[in-house]
Amino acid sequence: MQWNDSFATGVPQIDDQHKSLFRAVAALSAAIEQHEGSTEYLRLLGYLDRYCRDHFVFEEGCMERHRCPAAQVNKQQHAGLLQLLGEHRRFHAQHGYDQHDAQLLLTSLQHWLLNHIVRVDRTLRLCVKSSSS
Repeated sequence: MQWNDSFATGVPQIDDQHKSLFRAVAALSAAIEQHEGSTEYLRLLGYLDRYCRDHFVFEEGCMERHRCPAAQVNKQQHAGLLQLLGEHRRFHAQHGYDQHDAQLLLTSLQHWLLNHIVRVDRTLRLCVKSSSS
């Protein structure tokens, strides 16, 4: 899973943030494949806490400013990801690192990220273009 320009939203800060998330997910994938996932998994959970807090606020504000019709769906999907991450954090707190759980999170993140960017975040591209015209 790698970033390409088809994921661009038209907002450089958002695209840079998405690229950072792609790199973090790729690092987890590599660590799991090399059976060194426990350290990377903890790092990713911490990163995602910070990322979601900062990125979601910025992106949601941007969608509101540009009157993006996907703004509400965007918020709902962000809330869904936060719920998923909370479930994985609770599992880790109770059971420690589990390779299967880490793989489930990785698969969920990859699926969510690709679908969310393509179906929701990219709608911002047209809104940014129309508001700058």
